[in-house]
Amino acid sequence: MAIQTVNKLEAYFAEVQCTGPYSMTAFLDMLDKALDYAANNDRSAVLVDAYAITGGPDRDERAELAARGAELQLGKDRLVAIAIVGREPMLHPERIGEAVALDRCAVLKVFERRDAAIDWLEHTSG
Repeated sequence: MAIQTVNKLEAYFAEVQCTGPYSMTAFLDMLDKALDYAANNDRSAVLVDAYAITGGPDRDERAELAARGAELQLGKDRLVAIAIVGREPMLHPERIGEAVALDRCAVLKVFERRDAAIDWLEHTSG
């Protein structure tokens, strides 16, 4: 089952609001489309709002998801920074996925607070 999205454009970034059940395939598909949406709309950053995604990856899957997400981001013609906002179980309190993605040179940060994510995106892309 796909993750449902609502896309919108802000001054410095694109936003993708997500709902539905988590699966790695669905999340990576959504991320691929979110990166394209931002790039195609001349934005160098995207905010992925994952608050309404139910479930999340387990510890082992989290590292694979982050590695594949970084590969996806870095494989695009245009680099788009990613901020993901959400809560457990989608985000891990120790930010394991973020660490794995950063280790692979991704431009990504995860947040529990939307305002902190927006501040980072505006600094990163503005």
